[in-house]
Parts: sequence; C-alpha cells; structure tokens
Amino acid sequence: MDKEEKDKVSKEENEMSLPLNKTRKPSFSDFVSQHRDKIQELSDANWPKNSEGEYVITKDDPWRQEHEWDELYKELKRQK
Repeated sequence: MDKEEKDKVSKEENEMSLPLNKTRKPSFSDFVSQHRDKIQELSDANWPKNSEGEYVITKDDPWRQEHEWDELYKELKRQK
C-alpha cells in the first residue's frame, strides 16, 4: 500500500470514528431528558390509557400471561 492509499484509509477511519466523551458517560436520566418529547409521542401512540390518563396494560395483552416471572419468584422465595 503506497502513501496515498494509507492517507486515504486513515482519512476514512477518522471520518467514521465517533467522538467520545471521555469525561462522563451519559446517564439514563440524561437520555430521557434529552428525548422526552419523542418518548412521550411513542408512548401515546403505543399504549392505551385509562380514564385518568394513566398508561395501562389491557387484560388481553399477551405479556400478562408470562408465568415465567411467577415461577422465578416462587423459586427465589423457596431458596431463602
């Protein structure tokens, strides 16, 4: 690889690399604060609310039928 090709590859690598904030990693709280409007928009579009405006899980939601968590809870309680 000649010098010109090396320079081209090096330039491409620099353009592709993301700037890293080495002083502090963003927290989940920072993420939520930064994207609050989008989170609200997606929540409103995807989850039903009750008459008081609270997000709810409907009775026919398949996630309500996940018994694995009940089994895990029982097992952990037995181990105590």
